[in-house]
Amino acid sequence: MLRSSSILASALAVCLVGPGCSEQVPADEAEDGFVIEDGKADDFLSNKAKEYIVSGTGRVTVEAGQTEIAARNLVPYHHSAIVWFLNQYLVDKEAEGAHADANADYGGFSAMVKNGSTQTIRMVQRNATTWDYDFEVTIAGTKTLLRKLPLNAQGEFTLEIGTPTNAEMKRDAEWYRKAPWKEWNPSMVPATQKEALTLKIREETKSSDGWWDYKRLLEDGVLTIDVHYGYDYHSQSHLTDSKTFYNWMTDRGFRSPTSSYDTYRRTSGPLTKTLSANGRNAKVEIRLFYGRPGTDTDPATDAGGIQLEKDMLASLKSRDVIIYAGHSGSLYGFALSDWDKTEEGDLDDSELATAELARNRYQIVFAEGCNTYMLGNTLMNNPAKQGKDIDVITTTNFSVSYSPVEDFLARLLEIDSQSRHRPRTMTATIADLDLYTEGEVQQSMYGIHGVDDNPKLHPYGKLENSCSSCSTNADCGGVGNTCATISSSSGKRCMAACTDDSACGEGYACKAVASASTSTIYGSYCVPASRSCD
Repeated sequence: MLRSSSILASALAVCLVGPGCSEQVPADEAEDGFVIEDGKADDFLSNKAKEYIVSGTGRVTVEAGQTEIAARNLVPYHHSAIVWFLNQYLVDKEAEGAHADANADYGGFSAMVKNGSTQTIRMVQRNATTWDYDFEVTIAGTKTLLRKLPLNAQGEFTLEIGTPTNAEMKRDAEWYRKAPWKEWNPSMVPATQKEALTLKIREETKSSDGWWDYKRLLEDGVLTIDVHYGYDYHSQSHLTDSKTFYNWMTDRGFRSPTSSYDTYRRTSGPLTKTLSANGRNAKVEIRLFYGRPGTDTDPATDAGGIQLEKDMLASLKSRDVIIYAGHSGSLYGFALSDWDKTEEGDLDDSELATAELARNRYQIVFAEGCNTYMLGNTLMNNPAKQGKDIDVITTTNFSVSYSPVEDFLARLLEIDSQSRHRPRTMTATIADLDLYTEGEVQQSMYGIHGVDDNPKLHPYGKLENSCSSCSTNADCGGVGNTCATISSSSGKRCMAACTDDSACGEGYACKAVASASTSTIYGSYCVPASRSCD
């Protein structure tokens, strides 16, 4: 929430899955709401990361006598090179410690490239063997990125990219993991291995907020969630974090199939709890996976790595919500086992791009790890999804949240003071993950891919009650609906929560509503555009 000329927004309280957890003015409890006049409320949905479009011109060279077809076949390889070297320039690096990056002093703008977002706009033949192509690629970074980049008066910056050969890129799909391309620093390579590229950058159109598609998540009466704790540089984090999460669940009323964390295994089954959602009971099932030494998921063994990978693939194929928490990075994917002991148990971007996800089923994937932004497009474009039926939460920088899995699930499953499920908007659900403020050296920037086709009307909103006279929120249908004053002449009327005008239907608009007693915006609701229900 942001300040406006007449309204002070309250801070968002940290919530857990339990009664009484709410904002200072929960929308389902406020009974003194009024619609704010146009022009008096700023946009209070705040995301740390913003998307931008970078454009430029690339060049490919074919052998003498080859046609445009050969040139077009080379463009994807050149695209991949641009993506890699641009990302190396933009991404923040570790400057200190045992895992410091060799190119820590190169670039570093708290930004990342969206893998698979490059588009070729046109191709022009320059001579018998040379073709130029114009391209655009999407990146994400801080809201201040344009001020941080060394832009000239035309909004351009120069990027020095490496020049791996066509044969090298065709021969090895992971050429970028080898020197001198791996930790790219153009100041450390000869002129014969690099070239300058002039790029322009502009802001991408901002998406509007929405809700997770709870209707589809809960339509069968069961919400299935699988949580996988992968490996990290902190050798025991998968054990300490999974134990903390297990205890977090049992402390909040989840019933475990075993007596304790120490006896819980990958085959033990889910921890369960009943959720009262829009007048119906839904069963929440949460399964926990992690590498446990001395068992069939021993992360230091080939067999354990293979089993951890199988478990993750099974989750992606069949569960509603899949959470990975562990080490990651640019084009890295999920590290499920100890990479110093086994080559098994890793799922990289290329494998996730073709993994069997659930078809015709809505899923949420939370990729909790450093620099997972590239995985958004990877999973969105999976053949089973093709841009639909999935939302992906990623990071656009380091992951530095204290309890990201717990924070996310606390919001996803939040209940109000009457023990009813209270759906949060998508950005509100991930708000607690961004613990570090603007200007921090290693700020976290979580974002959501796939938001544009999500519901803009509250999952439990009842448009059919719009404009009905009311005295309390209960008159309007409970959670997701409010009884508020539209105007002095109309009195108190029912409204359904929304995130933009598309949720409301003809003759209605999505407007901010505030509490009269606290002068705090608590949501946006579908209101007659004329401000009159008569």
